[in-house]
Amino acid sequence: MKELSSVLEEITRENNLLFKSLEFRQVLLSLLFLLIGIVVVWFVFRLLKKSSILDSKTDSFWNLTHYTLPLQLFCYTGVVRLAEIPLGLNPLQLKIIHFAEGIVISISIVFLLFSFINEGYRLIVKPSALSQDELAMQYLKTIKKHIKFLALLAIVSGFVFVQNTIFSRLAVSSWWKYFSAFALIVLLWLLNLSISKFLLRITLVLKAKNENVLLSLILSAFLWPIRILILILIGYSIKSIFNFPENINYILERSIIALSVFTGFLLIYNLLSVIENKINILVERDDNLLDKTFAQMIKLLLRLVVLAVAAIYLIQVLSGKPVGTLLAGLGIGALALALAAQDTLKNLFGSIMIMADKPFEIGQRVFVDGFDGVVETVGFRSTRIRTLTGHQVTIPNDKMASTSIENIGRRPHIRRLTNIGLTYDTPPEKVEKALQIVKEILDNHEGMDSEFPPRIYFDEFNEYSLNLKMIYWFHPADYWSFMQFCENTNLKIMKAFEREGIQFAFPTSTTYLAQDDQRQLKIEVQTSRDGTLSNKIPD
Repeated sequence: MKELSSVLEEITRENNLLFKSLEFRQVLLSLLFLLIGIVVVWFVFRLLKKSSILDSKTDSFWNLTHYTLPLQLFCYTGVVRLAEIPLGLNPLQLKIIHFAEGIVISISIVFLLFSFINEGYRLIVKPSALSQDELAMQYLKTIKKHIKFLALLAIVSGFVFVQNTIFSRLAVSSWWKYFSAFALIVLLWLLNLSISKFLLRITLVLKAKNENVLLSLILSAFLWPIRILILILIGYSIKSIFNFPENINYILERSIIALSVFTGFLLIYNLLSVIENKINILVERDDNLLDKTFAQMIKLLLRLVVLAVAAIYLIQVLSGKPVGTLLAGLGIGALALALAAQDTLKNLFGSIMIMADKPFEIGQRVFVDGFDGVVETVGFRSTRIRTLTGHQVTIPNDKMASTSIENIGRRPHIRRLTNIGLTYDTPPEKVEKALQIVKEILDNHEGMDSEFPPRIYFDEFNEYSLNLKMIYWFHPADYWSFMQFCENTNLKIMKAFEREGIQFAFPTSTTYLAQDDQRQLKIEVQTSRDGTLSNKIPD
């Protein structure tokens, strides 16, 4: 406080000396310049207002009516600068007057920029269809508000930078450090509040409208890192303003570096949601359920990698040890962990191989290791299959990746190969008729693909029958539709064969009795007690 009082006393003393040295004519001439300048500025703007240049009815970005107030302030500041000339002020007094003029000019620039922003916003919205879109209007209003705040912040910062000589005179006071630190904290807090509200508002609007999900994810990713970055700036500014002891400076420096590393990795971690969104869009394009599981694994692995690297760098910053030493220590622990979890790692890599190679998908029917069923889930360790009998089978992914898998769910068609047996007493004409009947029934049948026409052949003389081999393919591979078609085909063949008198064969045997000199046929007739006769053929 003593330093500040001495500065103010020096300024007061110099002002008193100035007023004593000023002559009456100098003051009168200065007031005359000031009065004439004010009148001229007023008269010029009066004429401009009556002319077309300041016509309020003209709807143009360059219509000076929207910028009259800041322009007048600029002109009045120039009048004050002109009135300084007759006074012959010393450098310190000129700095004080110029400081006041700088405040007026800064206010003029603020009004001018705000007018530019308002006119630009009006011209963007008015002639376009954006005014009909609620989302676009909210978005533009939020942008306009925050651009105004950032413009005000930039003008205040520029004013302080330009007037640094005045502030350097005040900086001799220890109270000035507390005031500047407080002002800086408030300024950064307002900046943080403005940016956070801007990002949060835009994110909520985009989510509510379910539009531009990618932009919403990016803005959400930057929300917390920017807040922490403002906190880092506050800590760095306080460290720069105050001369703390060496140990406190070391703690502050390490804390700032650790927060900076944490902020960077937090931003990377949040931006992973953008990659995950792209992966989800990619896998849902074909409705591939297995790829969704693979996407979940990729997300988890990416996040684990980012967290591991972030932990290593944070430990390095806090401990001061190089990364190589930390990695060597972690390598020994990782080796021990890998040996203890060998089977688990085998299954994990097996699941990665399954999902990269994609031999099947969730919901498909497979035949593997003697089990026939539908794949339910593919996890990190095992795959679960629901068999056709209703039982759930769990197979380790290591075994799934190394065994043969028959994917029934991916068959393009279902093939039926069956035999129709005719009795041996069927004449050739009836056999040809049977072939013709089956061919007519299967001609251009339901589910037929032109590349796989049905095939019917008389191919074998079986032990009990004349064999007709029937082959056809059913598209698509819908099992129950295939079974219904098979039933209809069988009924049509039976009815057609019955009309033509063609009989199906079944396992029979015929006994032939020979009569010659070496094998004489003897038939004995015996009478039973009840008077009935019975024939007996000797063995």
